[in-house]
Amino acid sequence: MTGYSERLKRAAWRPFATRPSHTRFGRPWFNDSIVRRPPWAALVCAILWHAVVIPISNGQQTATDIAGQTGKADQASWMELFDGKSLQGWSRTNFGGEGDVEVTESDAGGTILLDYGHPMSGITFRGTPDYGKNDLPKIGYEIELVARRVAGSDFFCGLTFPYKDSHCTLILGGWGGQLVGLSSLDGDDASQNETTDYLSFENGKWYKILLRVNDGKIEARRDGKQIVTCRIGQRKVDTRPEVVLSKPLGVACYQTQAELRHIRIRKVNPTGQGGN
Repeated sequence: MTGYSERLKRAAWRPFATRPSHTRFGRPWFNDSIVRRPPWAALVCAILWHAVVIPISNGQQTATDIAGQTGKADQASWMELFDGKSLQGWSRTNFGGEGDVEVTESDAGGTILLDYGHPMSGITFRGTPDYGKNDLPKIGYEIELVARRVAGSDFFCGLTFPYKDSHCTLILGGWGGQLVGLSSLDGDDASQNETTDYLSFENGKWYKILLRVNDGKIEARRDGKQIVTCRIGQRKVDTRPEVVLSKPLGVACYQTQAELRHIRIRKVNPTGQGGN
């Protein structure tokens, strides 16, 4: 019996791949009443289950949860600057010859109408109870709005915004309705610097505009597509004299009837690293 016991021990520790499929008695080894699974097999299975299967399952669930939480956090990071019902936090910009400014409520969240001006109409941010004009960041932020030209043929969105200790203006649809660019860089306006571009803007069509202001870089997108990329370097950034009254934050139109929706702002990494 001693020799047989030794053979059993060797069989129990022999790797599964080299273990014979049957014992010398012609019965499968895993059903043999004498040759049993090694005592550590159940422990190994338990360890593998907890070390591999459960973490994978939990990892998938956690990834989904994180994605959902990130989406909620991303949405919550925006500060709405237009309540969709009134001009609370804004005032009509006193350009002289400006047109009427009206707010209409709708299922889309409310609309600000900038009527024809002679030559300009617009609104300037004065601060809300939750977000004052002194809370406006100077770098490391994004502004998003939805805008359209209702009628006319000049710029329907002249978005003036802070940049460090100065300000700048993003022009959309100027000079006959197509000019895009920043005013001003070293005194050169949107029609005379490297940001100058020409895009089609259809009257009556809404466009989602995203402006990103980082340390040394200003970018803009229209409906998700990049339309302005400007590395500032040592250049002087400022506005044209006509929109001084739009500071620190404002939207203006030129001899055009325009509408605005969903104006909001959020902080981002000022270096531009890891942004959306």
